[in-house]
Amino acid sequence: MISLCDLRPSPLRAGIAVSMIVTALGFFCAASDAQTPFDSSDWTWEAEISARDAPSGFVRLLLTPEIVDASRRSLTDLRLVDRSGVLVPHVVSTPRRRPAKQWTSVLLTNRTYRAGEFVRATLDFGGRDLKNHVRVTLSGDNYRRYALLEGSENGTTWSTVESAWLFHFRDGDLVYDATVLRFPVNDFPYLRLTAYNMEDEPGTIDVVKVETSHHVLEEGPAPLPLDIRVIPVEPEDEEGNVTLFDIDTGFKHLPLRALTIEPLTPYFYRRYELLGRDALTEAYERRIESGPEPAVRDVPWSTIQYGVFHRIERDDGVDEALAIDELARSFRYLRLKIVNGDDAPLDIALQDIEVTRDALSSLVFDRRPGEQYRLFFGNPKAAAPRYDLGRSVESIDSSDLPEIEIGPLTRLIEKIEPESFLERYTWLIWPVLGLAVVIMGAIILRNLRNLNPRD
Repeated sequence: MISLCDLRPSPLRAGIAVSMIVTALGFFCAASDAQTPFDSSDWTWEAEISARDAPSGFVRLLLTPEIVDASRRSLTDLRLVDRSGVLVPHVVSTPRRRPAKQWTSVLLTNRTYRAGEFVRATLDFGGRDLKNHVRVTLSGDNYRRYALLEGSENGTTWSTVESAWLFHFRDGDLVYDATVLRFPVNDFPYLRLTAYNMEDEPGTIDVVKVETSHHVLEEGPAPLPLDIRVIPVEPEDEEGNVTLFDIDTGFKHLPLRALTIEPLTPYFYRRYELLGRDALTEAYERRIESGPEPAVRDVPWSTIQYGVFHRIERDDGVDEALAIDELARSFRYLRLKIVNGDDAPLDIALQDIEVTRDALSSLVFDRRPGEQYRLFFGNPKAAAPRYDLGRSVESIDSSDLPEIEIGPLTRLIEKIEPESFLERYTWLIWPVLGLAVVIMGAIILRNLRNLNPRD
């Protein structure tokens, strides 16, 4: 009987054996890196896509508030897969939003003062710049002043552009103001601003700074009303006379556009603060003598915006500002805090508080005929996928694409099917393979040492 150790292969045979081992290792590694079906084990939700009657080609999958609520705020955890479970490239299309204002400082000339009455300055644009907003910074704190804005072609003859009340209140480090005049777009090379003193301001006020902007509202879907729940809150630990309303918008991550009130109180001006949070409570570990223990606490509120609501009678009608129409941040839960000062609270019915939102984002992808798709979402750790499709569809207007809708949502659960031996002991593959390589290498090395040089 011949043992394996007595075999004396030639160098050619030894080389072939080594090559086979290297090839086997390469094949194993390549197989492990090959494309595999999408692993949904870390995703919380799945939805079928109802697209049987949809045309082939690029389509737009409309997201719902439920999907936006369960996904990351950035929507980077959305994954679209086909019938075989392979990822399908997609692009998240967000409706056009109103651009942020770009404020530009204006040269102030021809300042005129009349002590105890008004201050006046000319805004010299040096050309015909388009503009429809003017933001004014006046001297002093805690004021309410009437402002008149006029336009001129030559700096001599003036016509009224807009007039409004300007407010500025400082409470410690907090500032509440309404210091922007809005008017139809014009290209006057000169504007003249006149700010009148309050009755109890005998001195001279000053125009500290004036900025302008051309704020264009891009055409797009009209704002959508939200079915909100408004709850009056009894103030606790609040200084002064304040009114609190808690508002539940129903879902997280909605693109909120505006909050509007409609008080029955005839004339007023009140400071407000708008706060928000996405959850009522949160879990945390409380440290005690015996060690950390699980506990629950209220989620703190985050400030969204400060400002002033007002309704004031003028000679030519009523001037009012009752909307917070440029929400900088979006939360599910809102708290509206109105500072009443020494006045009675505003007469506001719960149904007179409204919140609107913009249209939701959608997914654009290339639908194949007869193919079925599923959408996975709800993974807080998922990074954004990287597809070439984004650059390929930059010129496509997604609003013109055929729309398809999301089917029923299903919460994913852990599989309870018994695992196979290989699935259960996958970690053994590499150690066994490594041991085999070591044994084969030892055999080859031993036989190479025993080779006759004449062979």
